Amino acid sequence: MRIYVLVLIVLAPLFSWSQENRWTKGKAYLDLEDGDKISVFTKPGFNYTTCATDKGDKNGKTKEQREACKAVAWPDNTVDDIEIISDEVKEFTMWDPERRINRVFTFVKVRVKYERTVNGVVNKQNKIGWIDAGPLRKKKVQSFYGNESKPKKVCPPGKKSSSPAYEIKKTLEPLNSAISNTSVAGVAELIAPKIGACVITPKQTTFKAGNPYDNYAYPAVSKSVPNITKEDGTPLTREDMVAIDAWARTLISEQGVTCFRRGLHYPMSVLKVGANRLEAVKTSPGLRKQYINGDHIPLKSDMAKLATTGNQFNVWNHKHSGQANPTLPQALCPPSNSDKAFYVGRKPLPHEARAWQNAVLMATEAVVFPKKFAARTAEVKQQNYTSGMSSFYGMKKQFASIEGRKIDDQSCVQLWSK
Repeated sequence: MRIYVLVLIVLAPLFSWSQENRWTKGKAYLDLEDGDKISVFTKPGFNYTTCATDKGDKNGKTKEQREACKAVAWPDNTVDDIEIISDEVKEFTMWDPERRINRVFTFVKVRVKYERTVNGVVNKQNKIGWIDAGPLRKKKVQSFYGNESKPKKVCPPGKKSSSPAYEIKKTLEPLNSAISNTSVAGVAELIAPKIGACVITPKQTTFKAGNPYDNYAYPAVSKSVPNITKEDGTPLTREDMVAIDAWARTLISEQGVTCFRRGLHYPMSVLKVGANRLEAVKTSPGLRKQYINGDHIPLKSDMAKLATTGNQFNVWNHKHSGQANPTLPQALCPPSNSDKAFYVGRKPLPHEARAWQNAVLMATEAVVFPKKFAARTAEVKQQNYTSGMSSFYGMKKQFASIEGRKIDDQSCVQLWSK
């Protein structure tokens, strides 16, 4: 039987995000990328792994506690019929194996109704259960990257409407190159197979001296560069792909899958902090020693060097608190291939693979479409952030937003200004 700590929130909310009344009774929506799903469980305090192994507590006081946990629904961001049916909020302190910390997870009770067609079969769900409240919003939001690369069905010139398959096929042909120049998702799809390789043995904990990225990951970035024109009109280079690879590895390891699931605005804000530091270096060269230091392969761009500087992003340090750094293997063996084991020694689960894909999307946007990325993240002006800290060198907490999503879960990201 799993042991956990339950805290019922009655008076004071633990996180500032509760000030938005996000979890009061009423209609709610899921802030997920297209294709992502989240499970609804019969009991609070469980995830995909712990629910599958739960056998219930025969000595439990309630029927819910005595029965084994089950997943009863799997809504995505297309489901508009989600209702929070109780003001009761349950928070559980559970071990996060990625961050090696105890992290608070919040659950609310919902009713979920939807229809989904799978292999021609219509599945109807109308279930009541508990859901991780992290991605719940009171207002519907659009996914960050979901619709950019989807081709529209149009009739080819000189042709009348024909079969849908023919229309889509003919539409895709001229779009193959166009997408690569106009769509973040299209570019990321071309780059993803060429980066992100697991370059160590899963569960490896010792590494040779020097910059870990340069020693292990840099040589694995493909030398075959897709024919892509960047936002500024210049061609994509291998060093651009190195920067994308370096940032994707940094984000997935610094934030972990949990914070990706709580909203892409959290890892996206980390990336913007990095971009802000790079701009600061350009305008104030004296900051270079602070933000870009240590050993680096000279060919690496400043953006890649900053992402892999250990005193800026702890993931690239060999040691943490005198012990082997637990996040370094995550960066060197990310969940980038669904058919191969990553750092934990098994194949990634769907939501883990999706977190990596989203990391690549964000890094691609920042490198290939920097103006677009800067516009999307314009409110994030800070050069400092922490995870899981309530104070930082006397600085002031800041709560910026990205496309209406407030950055207010300090266990993932807390922004700071002097």
